[in-house]
Amino acid sequence: MTDLLLVLLINFFALYTTSQYLAVLKKEEQKKTWRCLLPHFLLWCVLNLCCLILIRTKGVLSLFSAAVAAIILLFETIFVFQKEEAWKEKTRRREYMTGRQLQYYAKQYEALSHFQETMRKERHERKNRNMELLMLAKKGDFDSLICRLNEEQSLMTPHSSTTGNRTVDAVLDFEKAVAREKKIEVEESISIPREMEVADSVLCGVLGNALDNAIEACDRVSEKERLVKIFMKVERKNLFIEIKNRYDGTIFKAQDGRLISRKENPQEHGMGLRIMHELLEHADGNVETMWDEHVFTLRVMIYHVI
Repeated sequence: MTDLLLVLLINFFALYTTSQYLAVLKKEEQKKTWRCLLPHFLLWCVLNLCCLILIRTKGVLSLFSAAVAAIILLFETIFVFQKEEAWKEKTRRREYMTGRQLQYYAKQYEALSHFQETMRKERHERKNRNMELLMLAKKGDFDSLICRLNEEQSLMTPHSSTTGNRTVDAVLDFEKAVAREKKIEVEESISIPREMEVADSVLCGVLGNALDNAIEACDRVSEKERLVKIFMKVERKNLFIEIKNRYDGTIFKAQDGRLISRKENPQEHGMGLRIMHELLEHADGNVETMWDEHVFTLRVMIYHVI
């Protein structure tokens, strides 16, 4: 009776871990679920064989089968736990990316709304300004005319990014607004086409996280040294991105050698680079980092974007 209860308990535990694994597969929308469950079925067969030996034999063989059964159960438990944690981490990254994209596009929409409102006011005021300029021209007051024209030119200088690529503009506008609040100078040299064969999520994730890290690092140096340089160019159908920023000379690394940030939330340590690596792995690209005592450089290459 005791042996039967033990077998039932072992099978119940095995079925429970399998059901948990099946739940994770459904969350991941795994297409070929039966292939993933096949190893679990084989382990379940071995587990029941061990239980049969445990019931019908005694001595060393019985102890050996019990040890094998325990190892199988432990292995399944650890495996399912790791799969569930990996899914949770993937979900956190997805939610983080979705939130950032919404922020970028909200900022772009805000800038567009502000621009439209400005243009409406501009149409109302343009007539009066034109009359003033005409009066100055008729009077021959060319110094005042030049001064007013210079003022008009400064008003027409755009404060938002105009690369032509909607996604890149949204990210740059958002990140440059953050940099301005932190009194960080941003220099950019960008030559990219309006349309590229790369997902918006990849552009947002890579460029956004790179600039997040650059701004975070710049914020730790004195105001006069705060500088971020952005270089983007499409050459031979490949998109090259380079972000350079000043930093305080301190680099933090995890035990596995990857770079991590100094954010207060431990869950966010190294998340930016992890997201970039994950996105580029699926987008045919790569990322590399290098640094000296004062400047940190991140370079990204995404292949076949046009």
